[in-house]
Amino acid sequence: MDHQGTGSRQLRYRVMQVQNQRSLTSNRWVRLGISLGGVLAFFILWEGASRTGWLRPDVAPSFMDTAAELGSLLPQSDFQAAVRDTLSAWLFGFAVTAALAIPIGLLFGANPWAWKWFHSTFEAVRPIPPIVLLPLAILVMGSGRSFTTVMIGQGVFWIILLQVTYGSTVIAPVALDTATVFRVGPWRRYLIFRLPSAAPIIATGLRIAAGISLAVEIMSELIGGVPGVGQLLISAQAGNDLPLIYALTGFTGLLGLIVAILFRGLERFALKNHGPKGGAE
Repeated sequence: MDHQGTGSRQLRYRVMQVQNQRSLTSNRWVRLGISLGGVLAFFILWEGASRTGWLRPDVAPSFMDTAAELGSLLPQSDFQAAVRDTLSAWLFGFAVTAALAIPIGLLFGANPWAWKWFHSTFEAVRPIPPIVLLPLAILVMGSGRSFTTVMIGQGVFWIILLQVTYGSTVIAPVALDTATVFRVGPWRRYLIFRLPSAAPIIATGLRIAAGISLAVEIMSELIGGVPGVGQLLISAQAGNDLPLIYALTGFTGLLGLIVAILFRGLERFALKNHGPKGGAE
């Protein structure tokens, strides 16, 4: 009887798991359909407003004209080079910022005294928007990759730092007691206990910071004259080419969406053992 009861419970548990997984998959497709429907409705309204004259051509081109302009841009070598410049500068700046913020955040999470010493200084510097530092950064570093790296750092360093600091403090006390009993060294504590415990929150911070850092990169190109998509936007504005302006603006939004989707996918894959949704909320 005991064996039959245990097998029955295991079967019910497996059925519940399958049902929950199907429910999650179904809800995901429903949300995707709603999102795509909203985007499609926006494009239809845009095109309809242009064709009926509610949206003047000197204010905004039609959706079809904008899409055609974007389609003609994609095969052009100058445009492709600009996209490569933007993505390479963004990836470099984001990687450097994350490589600095994550270890410092883990240190502050493990050492409350260090956080108390530097907390007031960070709170004084953190609210400064990157655009305020832009003239000084151009004057000191010129309009190169070091300039965009500093801009990205000021824009997202604090986001990653605070997420990592908070994440490394939520470790279970029993894990730290276990490390003490087994005399685990400080570096192994970071790798074995603190980093895995903070991983979901760190991943969320990196996902948020990735999109913001891309926006900061394009802003730096717009104002600082750095080669990239932002510089193409400045040229289009100078020539008063509305379809090109709208096409480039739409492309930057699409680029941000792709980055968000990629980082969410990486987050789910890396944290698939941290809960049913992989920590990607």
